[in-house]
Amino acid sequence: LKDSIAQLVVAQNHNAYFSLTFNRDAQQAHSDFSPVELQNLLEDYIFSANDNPNGSPLLHSLGSDWIINKIHVVNHQWILADFTNGTQWGDALFLFQINGNGKPHLRLLNHVMYP
Repeated sequence: LKDSIAQLVVAQNHNAYFSLTFNRDAQQAHSDFSPVELQNLLEDYIFSANDNPNGSPLLHSLGSDWIINKIHVVNHQWILADFTNGTQWGDALFLFQINGNGKPHLRLLNHVMYP
């Protein structure tokens, strides 16, 4: 049992390597926010964009009706997102910044679509 737990801890640490939660250098870039506060701020902003009747404006360059299902904050600048329109799926990479008012600004850098 102890070996299994140790293996799980190693696997978790390995998987969390690219995560704002464990990246102190990235955390310092947004020192006004804890990692949890920044995650919540970004989630609220991104998921509220899904309320648009034409889909998320964050994905407007891909067409209409796309919504973001899940995000992962990689570091102080990048977000990975899973998105769908109900029949197609893909992953997206966003660049984000927090302006002086504490509001996020996101820019789609790239995306992949799955058949």
